[in-house]
Amino acid sequence: MLAGMGVYAQTFQESFDAFGRKDYAGAFTGFKKLAEKGNANAQSNLGWLYQNGLGVVASDQQAIAWYKKASDQGFASGQLKLGWMYDHGRGVAQDKKRAAVLYLKAAEQGELDAQFLMGEMYARGEGVAKDEQRSLYWYTKAAEQGDVVAQSIVGDIYAHGIGIAKNEALAASWYLKAATQGDVAAQVNLAYLYGNGKNFTRDHQKALYWYNKAVEQNSKEAMQNLGVMYLQGIGVPKDEKKAFSLFSKAANLGHLAAQHSLGMMHFKGQGTVQDDKQAFYWLKKSAEQGYPDGMYNLGTLHALGRGTHRDYEEAYFWMKLADIKNEGQLKVIDSIEKQLTTQQRSNALDNIRVWKLKVEK
Repeated sequence: MLAGMGVYAQTFQESFDAFGRKDYAGAFTGFKKLAEKGNANAQSNLGWLYQNGLGVVASDQQAIAWYKKASDQGFASGQLKLGWMYDHGRGVAQDKKRAAVLYLKAAEQGELDAQFLMGEMYARGEGVAKDEQRSLYWYTKAAEQGDVVAQSIVGDIYAHGIGIAKNEALAASWYLKAATQGDVAAQVNLAYLYGNGKNFTRDHQKALYWYNKAVEQNSKEAMQNLGVMYLQGIGVPKDEKKAFSLFSKAANLGHLAAQHSLGMMHFKGQGTVQDDKQAFYWLKKSAEQGYPDGMYNLGTLHALGRGTHRDYEEAYFWMKLADIKNEGQLKVIDSIEKQLTTQQRSNALDNIRVWKLKVEK
């Protein structure tokens, strides 16, 4: 985006206003006059017009030339934009190290986007040595300026203990800032902490509130987790029909756990009429996408002949593929294995190897 105005001559104001009206030719003319006189802000903005072909034929080379003039004067927005060109190899050979140097200069001047990008570069080890503490430092700087994505990321870092000790209270404080701004991931994560936090005061009513906020934004993760609350009566009266409705919405949006949950509700007749075929359909969808519980329970339907014909080889394939560690379930798998011929067992194990090879690719 264009750099802010600051205190400049009337010509800059007029050029900035022209850009706001989408009079890009007028903005280009005004910024060019000022840029040629050495105005760093105008130079940065002129580069942006060249980069995006607004009011002039697009030219990455011209954009870089003007960004460099602004950068050489220590103008943060010019440093940021020039860094981005090096970062992405636009009009110049890609150079992550050069990008990091420029981002850092801008970040140290308080440029929010540059602070966020430095957080990313330290997190990934791009252009700089990977450093989780420095990553947190710069993400926090951006978060403190109100960047909602940075706030959510800082929350994640504290929640998962990435490079530091876990701190669920600090995670929640940052998630709250982002959640209040409408960040759906932060809303879900904050709700999860209120419902499942280990070193954090649980509050199921607050979990319910934030899951509902995320559901309003069509979050399939929130639908699944809220469905579990209604199914088990956690913080709300038990309501299987409400749980079924939430699982159904999430399942149709592609959420694997919800597809499994929906399949099991059809199987048990919870919140809906018992229906083996629908149970088989949804368990198969989750299983084919690699969801372990879906795999195991799809195997169960094959073994029982529920929603499909009885097929012990297929049952063994799905149950074994699920890689279950539960002792009781392992005994069931052993009992299924005893129903197989040597050839059937060999076929199932071959199919498991083929499946795993496809996943690795």
